[in-house]
Amino acid sequence: MVRAVDSGAVTSVAPVGTNVLQDSSKNWAINSLKSCLVRISEGAGAGQLFPIAGNVAECLVIEGAWVKELNIGSRYEILAPDAREILQETLDIHSVFAWTKFLSQGIDAHFDCRFSTPDHQEHGARASDYWTWESTRPGRDGALKCPASFRGLALYTRKPYNLAAFRTKLPELDKENQVVWMGFEDDGTIGTGMAAFQWHQPALPNPEDLYIRATGHYGYKGAKITDAVPADAKTALHVYAVHILKPFVEFYIDNTLVGVGINSPNLNFSTINYPPYALFPTNAPFSTRQLGFIEVAGYQNELVHPIHPHGVRFSHIPELPSRVYRLYEAGSSTLVTGKTLAAGTLYSHPVPVFGYDKATILFRSDRSSVADGLKIQYLTQENNWRDYKAFTYAANDDFCYNLNEASLVLIRLAFTPSAYNATFSQAEVIMK
Repeated sequence: MVRAVDSGAVTSVAPVGTNVLQDSSKNWAINSLKSCLVRISEGAGAGQLFPIAGNVAECLVIEGAWVKELNIGSRYEILAPDAREILQETLDIHSVFAWTKFLSQGIDAHFDCRFSTPDHQEHGARASDYWTWESTRPGRDGALKCPASFRGLALYTRKPYNLAAFRTKLPELDKENQVVWMGFEDDGTIGTGMAAFQWHQPALPNPEDLYIRATGHYGYKGAKITDAVPADAKTALHVYAVHILKPFVEFYIDNTLVGVGINSPNLNFSTINYPPYALFPTNAPFSTRQLGFIEVAGYQNELVHPIHPHGVRFSHIPELPSRVYRLYEAGSSTLVTGKTLAAGTLYSHPVPVFGYDKATILFRSDRSSVADGLKIQYLTQENNWRDYKAFTYAANDDFCYNLNEASLVLIRLAFTPSAYNATFSQAEVIMK
C-alpha cells in the first residue's frame, strides 16, 4: 500500500512550466519531504505525480515542472519515499513485461488501447474489452478482436522497450487490405518511429504477405519476406521477434534472422532481398526505445488475431550488443561454412557492420586463392560494391582480419580459388 504522509490544498496558482506548490497552512521542516512524491489528487492539475526535490515551510519544489496548471484549492497528497518502489511495480514500470504480473494485475495495467472508426476518428478504450482468452495454459489461443464497426484496433505498452517477442499463430486474412502489426511503434505517423512485422492481405485471391517495416516517420520502408513465413504459420505457434539496436533493427522468426533495417538518415542503397535475410534502408532515424504494440485492422470487417498474452514478451537489451553473423552465400540460405564451390567466385551475403567499432572477419578454405583473390568489399550508397582490402590467401590458413579503422555500412567477402573444388570450413563476422 502506498502511504500518504501528508495532504492539503494549494493556496497559490502554479502555472504550467513552474516547479513549486504553495500551501500557506503548512509549517514543514526544511527539506523534510525531500525524496517523497507529491500527487495532485483533485481539482485543476489532477493526476500529476512528481518527486519532491526539496521544501521550505510552506512550499514544495518538484523535480521537473507542472504540465497542467494548479489552481487555488487543488488537492494534493505527499507519498512516502518508499512509494517509488511500490509504484514501480503498480504502474508497470518494471524492467520487463512479466507474465506473473500480467496474471495478478490484468491486461489494463500493462496496455493502453485505441481504435479508429470508419470516419477515421481515433478513440481510447480498455484493452480487456477486446483481448480475451479461455485458458491461461501456455500454448493456447487468445483472441484480439477488431469488431466489424472499427477500421482498426491497437494495443500499446505503457513503457518503452527495445526487445519484443510474439509466440503466436498468424490469422487468416480473408478481406482485402486487412493487416496485423506486431512489434514497436512510437507514433510512426508523426515522429519517433516504428519497427514491426506487417501481416497483410494485398488483394484476393492472392495469399497474404509478410513484411518487415522500420521508420522514423510516416512513409515507412521495409522488405517483403513472405518466403520466410513457416508453412504452418496459421496452425502452429512460431516466434516473431524484433530487436531494436542503436545502428539497426533486427527481425527474427524462430530465432532465425530474416531482416535488418539500418537506422540512419539519407541512406540510398537498394533493398537486398531475403534469403537469407533482407537488408533495407529506413527513411529516417527511429528511436531505440519504443512502445510495444499489436494492431489488428479489419477495415470494417471483423478480424480476430489468435495471439495469447502468454506468448507476448517485452524487455530490454543493450543498444550495441555483441553480435556474430555467420556468412551465407549471397541470395541463399546456404551457409558458407560447409559449402563446396565447384566454379567461379563465392560472394557472401552482406553483413551490417554499421555503428560497430570493432568487426573481426574469420575465414578458412582448403584451397588457396588466386592473386588478391580474397576480398573484403563494401557497398556504396550508389549501390556499387567496392574493394576495401584484397589478400592472397594460402590454403588452410586461419584468416583473421580486424576491420576496426573503417566506418562502413554493409560488407561482404568475395573469394576466387586457384583450383576447384574449394570447401569452406569457417566464415563469420564478429562485432562488438
